Amino acid sequence: MSETRQKFLCDAVAIAEPNTKLFITVYKVGDGIEFSSGRGETKHGSPRRHWTNDNIKQEIALIYGAKTVELVHPAPVPAKRS
Repeated sequence: MSETRQKFLCDAVAIAEPNTKLFITVYKVGDGIEFSSGRGETKHGSPRRHWTNDNIKQEIALIYGAKTVELVHPAPVPAKRS
């Protein structure tokens, strides 16, 4: 049985409710992504082959009900332009 490895992608700050700021660490695990806010269980995002800033922000907003999301230290790869 192979071991799944976590790879740190970035940290994020999300504002879910007034006066509620979440500090989230984002990890890539296989084709998926995990979010750890230090509050409760680790959350999982949808599997994707490539993760961009916009994908990560959308997943955090959806999972945590955040109105705003800012990626910090270090930001992952920017979205490709067509």
